[in-house]
Amino acid sequence: MPGTSAPKSIESPEVIAVTIGIGDIFRYLAELAAATCRGRTGLATYILGAGDMLSAGCNKPHELKFALFELFPRAQYILYFDADTIFLEDWNVPVEQAAESFFCVRDFADDPSVIAESLRIGINPKSYFNSGLFLLSRSAHRDMLTLAGRLSREFPSPFHDQTYLNAARSELQIATIFLGPEYNAMRLERRQDLPRATVGHFRWIDSKPIDMLGSYYHFWLRRGIGRLSEIQQCVDELLGMPYTINEVGLPSRQIAFHKSCKISVSAADSEKYWEISLQSDGPVLWISNDRSTTHMLRRTGEGIWKGTVLADSGRTVSIDPLMAAASEVPGHSNSKME
Repeated sequence: MPGTSAPKSIESPEVIAVTIGIGDIFRYLAELAAATCRGRTGLATYILGAGDMLSAGCNKPHELKFALFELFPRAQYILYFDADTIFLEDWNVPVEQAAESFFCVRDFADDPSVIAESLRIGINPKSYFNSGLFLLSRSAHRDMLTLAGRLSREFPSPFHDQTYLNAARSELQIATIFLGPEYNAMRLERRQDLPRATVGHFRWIDSKPIDMLGSYYHFWLRRGIGRLSEIQQCVDELLGMPYTINEVGLPSRQIAFHKSCKISVSAADSEKYWEISLQSDGPVLWISNDRSTTHMLRRTGEGIWKGTVLADSGRTVSIDPLMAAASEVPGHSNSKME
C-alpha cells in the first residue's frame, strides 16, 4: 500500500497528474489543486481547459476523463484528480503497481444516489468508486476509458462520468485496489476534527464566492494551524445553544447546530449543513443544502452571526441566540470537537 513519505520529483512525461478546469471558478480551483498535487507528489501536473474539449470532441468537461490517453499520447501513467480536491500530505504515487491494478477510492456505499447508480449497472454499492481521484496505466486501463465514453452515450446518469467508469471497470473485470478514505477524504469541510488526510475532497466549494476561494482553500491547506482555539470558541457557541435564523422576506425559524455538521429543528431546505473557516478578518460560518453553499455569515458578537444569502447577495440574514435552555431543543448536543 502506498505510503506518505516525501515524494521524489518525477519529471518524466510518461508519469503525469491531470485535472480539469473549465470556467472561471473551476479554473481557479484547478490551479490551487494542481499546485498542491505537484508539491505533494512530485508529478508533472496539467490542467485541461476548453481548448482540450474542442480537440477531444467532448460536449461536457467531465467527458475529458474518457480521453485522457488521447490528450496525452506520451503518458503511460496518469493520476487524475478533480479540481475540488486538495493534497494535504506527501504521497509516493504507486505507479509501478498501476500497471496491473486500478487504484481508486470507494464512494459512500450507504448514499441513496450511490445505491441507485450501483443497481443501475448491476454492481455492489461497496465496490462503487468515486471518480474524483484514480490512477491509470495506458496498458491496463485505456480500454476502460474508451468503453466508459461509449456507455455515456447509451444511458443517462446524474453522475456525469462516474457511473460509466464504474460500469466499464466492472464489465472489463479490471483488477482494482481501493485506497483508504484518507486518499479522497470526501466532504472534508464537514469534518470538524480537522482530519489528517492525504487528499481531501470538498463539497460544493465552487458555489462559494470566487474572491474568497483562495483564502478558504489555504485555510484547509493549513487546517487551521495556530488558530484552533478561535475555531473551538465558535464551535462551542454554535453547539452550546439554540438559535433563530432571521432572513429578510421570510419568517424567523428556530435552528440547532449539531456536531455532525448538520442543522435541525425547523430549518428550511436551504439549511442542512454548516461549517466554519477562518479568513484574515475572522471566522466565517457557511450553511449549505444538498446542492450548494447557501449562506455566508460573519461573527459580529458572542453567538451572533450576520451575512448574506449567496444566491441573492442583496438579501441579508442573521443568526441569533434563542433565549431558551439548550436542553429544550430536541436532539440538541453541546459536545465539543473531539
